[in-house]
Amino acid sequence: MKSNAILCEEYPVRVLFNDDKTLAWVNLHDLCKVLGREEMLTDKAAIRQLPSSIQIPFRKKGREMWAISPYDVYKLIRPMRRENSIAAKKCAAVETWLNELLEDAAIQSAKATRPAQQEDVVFSYQDHPISFRAANNKMMINATQMARSFGVLPAEILRKADFVRYRQHLVEKGISESLDSQIFTTRGRNNGATWIDEELAMEFARQLSPEFSQWCNTKINELMTRGYVTLEPRPESGMGTTENLPVPQS
Repeated sequence: MKSNAILCEEYPVRVLFNDDKTLAWVNLHDLCKVLGREEMLTDKAAIRQLPSSIQIPFRKKGREMWAISPYDVYKLIRPMRRENSIAAKKCAAVETWLNELLEDAAIQSAKATRPAQQEDVVFSYQDHPISFRAANNKMMINATQMARSFGVLPAEILRKADFVRYRQHLVEKGISESLDSQIFTTRGRNNGATWIDEELAMEFARQLSPEFSQWCNTKINELMTRGYVTLEPRPESGMGTTENLPVPQS
């Protein structure tokens, strides 16, 4: 694992990354200091509250320190934010810091494991192009184009606390393999974009407009029905072919 210290407000918070660049652990001592709740470690209240708490090689004067899973950070701050305005402000700063860190880690991880792809299919929504892509046996949608059609940036949706919780919910229910599998990015001046999978895309589109979400769902169903992306081997038809069918661009 690779260790790093990343500033949250003016405080450095030590974190550990997996070999695939995903965020693995957050130093609980540093986090409590940011929140002004160092006593929660003294009486071990934070350790009892958070199921992922573990002593791993964050060291202070030769002693191992406590760390927690990134997603237990939300459990830590949830009751605090209701106490008073000062606590709510600190919790909001930590939540923003964590959301940005998780997003950046997902992007870095996706760079190394960019999915194989088929040719994009582009539909028009109110004169805005929206690209759909089959990658690793699932459908991906261009979130940059989706957001641009409503005059916003993808990060404005991706960093929302309720959207981050929705992403976690998909993983917990087994609908998504992992947080990293939900998003990947492409780089380049002309073709750089953020792509999200179909399960995430429905909620992303709903945040922009219910009508847009329904439109996206219709287009995904159309592509799936016509064989643009195959989730499992298809039996031979009466025509004796299992090749993907071409899809009109309009």
